[in-house]
Amino acid sequence: MTKAISTLRAALPERNDLLAGGALLLAGLVLRFRQLGCFEFKDDQARFVLNGLCALRDGFMVFAGQPGSTGIPNPAGGPVLGGVIALFGTSPFVFAAAFTLFSVLTVFGVHWVLKDVIGVPRAWTCAVLAAMSPVLVWNASNLWGPGLLIFPVAVYLRELALYIEGRSPSGLVRAGLAAALGAWIFHLSAFFLFPGMIYAAIRRRPTWKDFAALVGIGAVLFGPWVYALVFQWDHATSALTVTWSEKIGAWFWNLAATGDGLFFFEYFPREEWPVGMIALAGVSAALFLLPVMPGCRRLRETGTADRLALLLAGSIPFLYLALGLRIHPHYLMVILLPVFVLASRGYEEMPRPFARGLLAGTGVLLLGITLFWQNKVLAGSGHWREFGPSGNYLEAIAAELDGPTVWSLKVVAADERAKTKLDPISTLYIFDRHMQKGGVPKLLILRWDNETGRFRHEILPPTR
Repeated sequence: MTKAISTLRAALPERNDLLAGGALLLAGLVLRFRQLGCFEFKDDQARFVLNGLCALRDGFMVFAGQPGSTGIPNPAGGPVLGGVIALFGTSPFVFAAAFTLFSVLTVFGVHWVLKDVIGVPRAWTCAVLAAMSPVLVWNASNLWGPGLLIFPVAVYLRELALYIEGRSPSGLVRAGLAAALGAWIFHLSAFFLFPGMIYAAIRRRPTWKDFAALVGIGAVLFGPWVYALVFQWDHATSALTVTWSEKIGAWFWNLAATGDGLFFFEYFPREEWPVGMIALAGVSAALFLLPVMPGCRRLRETGTADRLALLLAGSIPFLYLALGLRIHPHYLMVILLPVFVLASRGYEEMPRPFARGLLAGTGVLLLGITLFWQNKVLAGSGHWREFGPSGNYLEAIAAELDGPTVWSLKVVAADERAKTKLDPISTLYIFDRHMQKGGVPKLLILRWDNETGRFRHEILPPTR
């Protein structure tokens, strides 16, 4: 018991940092569970659930997942994870709850993974930053878990740093496995972690066993995916058409909005932002990035993990631009952890009272902005622009229809805003049991009430 207590104390920062950061961390975790009360359930999320059920049905023998915005199918890791979750239930809420739990564990996992390479105080700061990041809170209940990518990136950074420093002979292979799993399960952007692998290979010559192990990992995880791309991919599923001006604009904007309050422009139109909120979001971006700048200076005087973090945070966005990809907010989650690492170094170089005050002020602002928009979505049972009607709201309507009567339900939108994100796949999944052929006809009308800023519904017999 004494040894366990000593180990726990060694893993925690000093008392003042623990208290200040702990309040922010706890608030971020509470908002994650609150986000579960209004989770997104559109095309991507519904397809994730359906692919998970198919993977479970087929004994997890799946080759690929759903296509991304580039038109290329994702690897099979997402459906496999979805199939595992489906063992505990098929309701979208079960999936959202699972990802919320994973998101909470990820915050603590970041601290646990990084403390040996950047020190306990800085690892704690990274965990606090992960807890209070608006994009990670907002996506905590997202049914394909893009925010969870920060954990395999943390493992990748740790193992690669230990390998370069000669403290882990197998670190290169472990780092490659972490990056491969990140790309296989969560998002293909983890493939862009390869500059760190190249840097490690230059700094420390790998053995032929390392190369063989990495090839083996790639073959096992991505061999079926490559087979699917060659023999099963329907090329009629094309990429979204985007102009170069849109690509460059999105590149600049999403870099500015990574990890701060500007992220919410993705979900809410400017006319719905209260007076002063835009300014507060801009201030949150400045405060969020403020410690990153000193964290990037004099990197030769610090550890390998910091140099790797700068390499990744700097190279990955330019790889997107060089490849002509239109980046979305979740594309940049692969660089969030490196940005947190650099920010933690900047905080470390500041006087402790000032660093605590800056972290607290940034956290209060970020969490406050997140709480404001979260309240709006909860009160509206979703939002018309990007969020759509929440999965909770649709499931509650389906529960209204449960009973002995067999229904033949038709779902329609009463106005253009309600129609914007009313997805046929997600509604079919939730209302399938009430869309029985030969059942009693029913009409579900969804509308967006501009005055109250919420979705409303009516259940009526269909008119002839």
